[in-house]
Amino acid sequence: MKKTMFLVMCFLLCLTLNSYAEFRGGFFDNQPIVTEDLTATTATIDSLSVNGDTSRVTLSDSSYLGVDSDILTLSSTANLDIKSSNIIYVGIDDDIETAVTNATAGDTLILASGTYTITSAIDIAKAINIIGQGIDRTIIQSTAHDDMIIAQASNVTISNMSLNLTRASSATSKSCIYFRGLSATVLTGCNVKNVNTNIISASSGANTGIKYYDASGTVEDVIIRGNCTEGYNYGIFMINGSTAETTTIVNVYNADILLDNTVTGTGIEGVRSEDSSATNDNTINIYNSHIIANDTSTATSCKGFSCSGGDAYINATNTYVKGADSDVTNSGTTTLKSVTLGSGVTSGTIIYDGSHGSISSANIKSTTQGINILPYFDLDIDDTEEYNVSIAGGKAGWGYVRLGAEWARFSFTAAAVVTLIDNSANVGTTDGTDSKLNIYDSGTVVVIENQLGDNQILELELHYID
Repeated sequence: MKKTMFLVMCFLLCLTLNSYAEFRGGFFDNQPIVTEDLTATTATIDSLSVNGDTSRVTLSDSSYLGVDSDILTLSSTANLDIKSSNIIYVGIDDDIETAVTNATAGDTLILASGTYTITSAIDIAKAINIIGQGIDRTIIQSTAHDDMIIAQASNVTISNMSLNLTRASSATSKSCIYFRGLSATVLTGCNVKNVNTNIISASSGANTGIKYYDASGTVEDVIIRGNCTEGYNYGIFMINGSTAETTTIVNVYNADILLDNTVTGTGIEGVRSEDSSATNDNTINIYNSHIIANDTSTATSCKGFSCSGGDAYINATNTYVKGADSDVTNSGTTTLKSVTLGSGVTSGTIIYDGSHGSISSANIKSTTQGINILPYFDLDIDDTEEYNVSIAGGKAGWGYVRLGAEWARFSFTAAAVVTLIDNSANVGTTDGTDSKLNIYDSGTVVVIENQLGDNQILELELHYID
């Protein structure tokens, strides 16, 4: 009893002197304080207050603080609530996989500051949280031909850490974080927050920052990097298999994705949504993000967004996306709202601002009134039908277009009938007229056609009348 009282007094003294907390190998607030060596002692504390404020630090009845010869002090940070057996501290010399195995559903594993080296995947089969001390403070590194973290349970959160995967030659496909639904089981609540993934690989298999297979969740405040000299490189890859029995949704907020092949490779895709013979929708919603799939050598294809399959969806809002070969490649359903395309090349029918026709080969910034294609991205429109711009299917409105030195203000009806309001000399309304900027009715949509020659810079502003 006296020993317990002595420990309680030490706790209170530490809390009065400083409001930070430390455990072996790392800090809650990244600053050390005066500590008391508990020497593997277990203390049971019924209540604890800091300067009379019991709301700031709470230890529930019979809380267990496992120390194992480590140094531990408590923080007076607001709303710190340590409940019975739900917090497990994993020291820098401890094995994360062992800690995961010993945890029970609902537990939270707190990792230390420093670097953990793993030689095989961290397998998660229960609902737990793994929380580090922050990006570049808690680092997990691996050189194994394996996924780094693979979760096959719902309600798993990975946060506040960096994951570095370095792979030599291999034909296998691996990820830094992989949420994988089991047969006929779709996972939910699979979350990643404040995480940096980095892959350096010579593997001919796919290399992925964060992968969802038959799983839903949220990705927030992430930095994803990849430099892969072989194989595919994906930033975020979401796929529904044939066993998925419900719709899956991944919401992505504030993602910074930069993938770069410097030698060779099969292809790079910043974000991919794929329907693999699924019968339910597979949707990625992207907000306030910056995504680049770059190629400095000979990768077969570099795509910012890739949406593949009838039940695959990508919805992006307030986002910049660039692919060295294609900003957006779509065979599913892709909708862009207030999105800037960095290269100005797209493939497939894309919905801009929800319902306003399709535009290909353009830098787009959508608004609720229409579409604004900005000239300062150096968009080059070639003198071929492949690079025509189609607008306004079933919508009436007006617009302004400049192509090279030619320009026009025009209106259009819902039936795509075009009227020139004001224009320069070499503007026409007939399909195929040589040496002109042609704005014409194709029967169902308005087409802006370049017959002025290759490599013309396009500027376009549209307003729709609802």
